[in-house]
Amino acid sequence: MQFIDYYYYEYQTAPSPFASFLSLLLGVAGIVACWLLFKKAGKPGWASIVPFYNVYTIFEITWGSGWRFLMLLIPIYNIVLGIQTCIKLAKAFGKSGGFAVGLIFLPSVFTMILGFDSSVYLGVPGKGGYQQSAPNQDYAPRQDYAPRQDTGFRPTFCPSCGAKLENDGSKFCQNCGRPL
Repeated sequence: MQFIDYYYYEYQTAPSPFASFLSLLLGVAGIVACWLLFKKAGKPGWASIVPFYNVYTIFEITWGSGWRFLMLLIPIYNIVLGIQTCIKLAKAFGKSGGFAVGLIFLPSVFTMILGFDSSVYLGVPGKGGYQQSAPNQDYAPRQDYAPRQDTGFRPTFCPSCGAKLENDGSKFCQNCGRPL
């Protein structure tokens, strides 16, 4: 009869303190990134920590109606809807198709990028407030974008670099060249 001593294997299933700390740190960073993402979209930041309501808010940001998140309960279609939501989330912040692919395959990383970078929420595609910020985004048909309406509002500071803008009627920032 063979005798195996399991005494030395007892603690190998417990996570190391470093792994626990790293998981906690990444979890907090993800919550902060979602908080900032919601604030950029004009939603309350606390919505990112409330279960189910955070998904409702993401669907409200991307689709205009948050109740569409109930469609996630339909098998197979939930995968398609999740991919469509990632694409629309990237478009809502003026990001490219490559960024949408990143949101699909590495959502935690790319959500942190969206939360912590200087991108601006453009609105829901197809609604009145949506404007495409970069004309080279050809991963979606042009008819999805609402026509750009001149509201007469002119920012006093560039939303990209923060430089003070001259009131000379120019359509681009003199410092960074971003369209206004």
